[in-house]
Amino acid sequence: MGIGFAIPSNMAKTVTQSLIKYGKVVRGWLGVSIQEVTPELAKRFDAPDTKGALVSDVVKESPADHAGLKRGDIIRTYDGREVQNPTKLRSLVAETHPGTRVDITVFRDGQEKTLSVKIGELPKHLAARGSVETAGEEHALAGLTVAPVPPGRTPNDEGVLVQEVAPNSRAARAGIRSGDIILEINRKPIRNIDDFAKITEQLKPDDAVLVLLRRGNATIFLSISGR
Repeated sequence: MGIGFAIPSNMAKTVTQSLIKYGKVVRGWLGVSIQEVTPELAKRFDAPDTKGALVSDVVKESPADHAGLKRGDIIRTYDGREVQNPTKLRSLVAETHPGTRVDITVFRDGQEKTLSVKIGELPKHLAARGSVETAGEEHALAGLTVAPVPPGRTPNDEGVLVQEVAPNSRAARAGIRSGDIILEINRKPIRNIDDFAKITEQLKPDDAVLVLLRRGNATIFLSISGR
């Protein structure tokens, strides 16, 4: 049985250009945590509709931080293109070459405001590796996209928030879900993104992993087997 995989032509073009120019796949980075604009959130932020991506956090010293984006902004357009939802924004940013300056329109305090942002390069430890697997780099937690924990969710805002889990990854099969907060990996505390990066970069494909999660009001352990 043959199985075909299709990817958007613009993404394929971006990947090809990146490989030619850099010798590797380089993705753009804005430096924000984003979420959908639900009808309830649109009402609370006085937004005209549910289009856009709501900024729930801004990474310090990131391109977004330098450009003046703030928590609570709703990103409506990116480089002149409409942002219908968070997925669209992630795609647009990822396809932007690092160093490119783009205009971003945000809805803030009842008004639209345009900001100029110089897109950076996605740090290695933040790159999602679920749908594109590289031989020798796959490990038990590959396929996770994580972000800083929103304020007030954990004591001292420690841990990392799972934003996305690649389908059929080992993490997904073990039960890790979007919205989980990772507190420990192999009994080592995860205080922030840097802790997560340092530990996961040391994981080998055959390593089994024990993860401590906060899910809602519950704290649970999950074991992920090695290959």
